[in-house]
Amino acid sequence: MRIFISSVRSGLEPERDSLPGLIQAVAHEPVRFEDFGAQPHPSREACIRGVDSSDVYLLLLGPKYGHVFPETGQSATHDEWVAALTRGMPRLVFRKVGVDFEPKQDEFARMVGDYSTGNFYGEFTDAVDLQSKVVQALRTLDTLPTALTYERLTEPVAFAWKDQWDRPPAGPQRQDPYVELHVRPLDGEPRSARLMRTLPEQLISALRTAGALPPEAGASPDATSDAVVVELPTRGPAGFEQTRPTELRGVRVDGTGQCSLWWSLPYDSLSSIIDAEELTATTARHLRLIGAMKLLTGERFALGIGLGGKQRSITEDKVTGVPRSRVSLGFGSVPTVRVDPDESLSAAAFDRGAEESAQVLVAGLLDAFRASTR
Repeated sequence: MRIFISSVRSGLEPERDSLPGLIQAVAHEPVRFEDFGAQPHPSREACIRGVDSSDVYLLLLGPKYGHVFPETGQSATHDEWVAALTRGMPRLVFRKVGVDFEPKQDEFARMVGDYSTGNFYGEFTDAVDLQSKVVQALRTLDTLPTALTYERLTEPVAFAWKDQWDRPPAGPQRQDPYVELHVRPLDGEPRSARLMRTLPEQLISALRTAGALPPEAGASPDATSDAVVVELPTRGPAGFEQTRPTELRGVRVDGTGQCSLWWSLPYDSLSSIIDAEELTATTARHLRLIGAMKLLTGERFALGIGLGGKQRSITEDKVTGVPRSRVSLGFGSVPTVRVDPDESLSAAAFDRGAEESAQVLVAGLLDAFRASTR
């Protein structure tokens, strides 16, 4: 496994330097920002690429918050944490004791400690103490199952699908094909009127913390007594010969506890594209985002997925980045497709089990889509 070591150097030099050799000695590969070049502060993009290329995220919390990127107003370590969180990576967190934390670092450490799912959390005093605990955590991680479990549903689950609560005005952008994902807690508590009043601010904060809403981007929640909807800013139009990538378009949370996300399909000048591999990766990423936002309660969840929109045809194809000159026939305008669950899932669906959950969801969606276009 590739282990990404995330920390500020200042105040943690011996501990940080003690880990690469240790990780190699237990047959894993260390990844550090020092590997990205000689600059004292690597670019944010380089740090995020390092996280993306790794299998496990190892965070050392010391007294210093560190260099702040102007793009996000957060430190490199903070941005790396968000990237690991939203990707559902296993996270090993070790906090140094016996030192005074800067106020900003203390705030960050408290936030990290609030995320128990997907984490191993420990404390250390020095490099020798840290090394023994890292080895123990990695050995434990090697033996952990995904903890994703399925249980047969005994009755149907009623979701609020997007076209039941959204009445967009006529216009091609609002009607582009979209995928909608809904999560309904089966044993959670409904939100009280008091909690619904605080939900708009909580939802915006959760989206920013999870990296789905950039710090500089504005967002105006549409709040009622029943639900809060946040529509996310979109990129400008793609060039004629470019493939526009998928974009998260919005999030909705209602008083029953249902959490919904919807996103656009990739498209070019010929059609929108359903690519099973791309759609599975995107669905897994959004399942992890739902978990990272920490808005769900309960232990068992029903998941529904659907396809909607009217103004653009869809073809099943590969997203390659190379302009297409033709498409397969027979998929016409977009059918409305909804896939209801027959099983509930555990909370691991939003973390270590996100990939498996996404595979099941996308397989059902593709079967229903193909059946509707025959």
